[in-house]
Amino acid sequence: MWGLKIGVAFSDRIELGIGHNFLDDHIYKNVYYTSADGSMRMTEADLRLWYSGVYAKYVYYTNRNWRFSIMPVQIGFGSSRYIYSDGRSELFRDKRMIAVYEPGISVSYKIVRWVGVGADLGWRYMLRDNPYIIENFNSPTYAFYVIVYWGEIYKDAFPNTRLAKML
Repeated sequence: MWGLKIGVAFSDRIELGIGHNFLDDHIYKNVYYTSADGSMRMTEADLRLWYSGVYAKYVYYTNRNWRFSIMPVQIGFGSSRYIYSDGRSELFRDKRMIAVYEPGISVSYKIVRWVGVGADLGWRYMLRDNPYIIENFNSPTYAFYVIVYWGEIYKDAFPNTRLAKML
């Protein structure tokens, strides 16, 4: 799975954000379909899965460089399906809505004033999965990322503004 998240921190204790995740692996299965001439044909179908959602983190320890937090809320909604071609156009099969819950823990380290690195460790629970897809997406999750502290950059670029003083 690959994903992209963006969030906002409030008072150094709460972080809220949104994200989008998608399956990058190519998982195939054979599917049968009726062609334009009425005959049964077989082709390979590619599994697709994506979901978007919201998350909340609570920071329980922080010092000058380190930050440890729990992520009790990360919930997403999306779909899963198989995509295949009948030779004329791309079709999909068994498309269904999914719901995902991903609790976890996070740690981050501020390398310099404007940039840090972080890691998340958690578990993905499929609250609602696609009954037509046999693959199980309940699994451990991990993420490594770079953090840009936009507020620090703004304060350094515009130190005398009212917003910089509030940050």
